[in-house]
Formats: sequence, structure tokens, C-alpha cells
Amino acid sequence: MKNFLLLVVFCSVTSLIAKDKEKKIKNIKIKTSAVCGMCNDLIVNKTLAFEKGVKYAELNLKDGIISIDYKSNKTSPEVLKELIRNLGYRADNLNPDPEIFHNLPRCCQAPGVCGN
Repeated sequence: MKNFLLLVVFCSVTSLIAKDKEKKIKNIKIKTSAVCGMCNDLIVNKTLAFEKGVKYAELNLKDGIISIDYKSNKTSPEVLKELIRNLGYRADNLNPDPEIFHNLPRCCQAPGVCGN
């Protein structure tokens, strides 16, 4: 009986820990000005892949929306948007830094962004 009680307590604690971890993983969708494979490589593979707290990121080039799964105790939507902005891309309502935008490869400079 004592072993059974210990097993029930252990399973309950394990379940609570797993649920707590699940709650910390959130998803955000950010509208970007990314338009090509080079944009995807820079944003997803070379930047977000190494950002603390980011678990998964995928950019849909058809609509420019990036979907990011992140640990809410490690980063925030504001940090992620600012990171994308600092790469030279629009991130929702944040316009890119014009100087950084104009240093992107020509194919990455989306029309209508920064007077382009």
C-alpha cells in the first residue's frame, strides 16, 4: 500500500512538472517583409536558431509570416520582433532600420519598405 501511495504521488508530481513546462512554450506569428530564401536563411537559420528561448521557427515566404515557438520565461514577443527588425526586416508594426535594410541583398529588399 505504501508503495502504491508513493507511485501515485510521483506520477502526480511528474504530471504537474510536465504541464508547467508546456505552459511556458508559446507561439507567436509575426508578419515580416521577408521575400526570399536568403531572408529565410538569415532570419531562421542564422539568427533565431541561436536565440535563447527559441524552440522552433518557420517562415512562410508566400505571406511573409514567421511562426515561432519560444519559452516565455526566456524571451518575449517584443524581443523577437526587435531581433527581426534589427536584421533589416519589418516585424508586424516595427519598421526596419533604414540603414540595415539598404545593406540587405537587393533580392531581400521588399518593395514598399523603407522607400524602396
